[in-house]
Amino acid sequence: MRLVILPFIMVLIDIAAMWMNGYISPAFFWLHIPNGKLFGIAFVVVSAGAFGEVFGVRKNVAQL
Repeated sequence: MRLVILPFIMVLIDIAAMWMNGYISPAFFWLHIPNGKLFGIAFVVVSAGAFGEVFGVRKNVAQL
């Protein structure tokens, strides 16, 4: 699942935005808002997928 790497990329973008905000231009502050929204969406999707795999109903499972 390729979405698993997305939150890690969002964290790197967030840290880069803080550095760019401090050293290049305060305008980079606005990277935090869309980045935070995308991080939240990616976190919910990845978490829902993980919980679905763990607690979801399995089909075609052999009976013990």
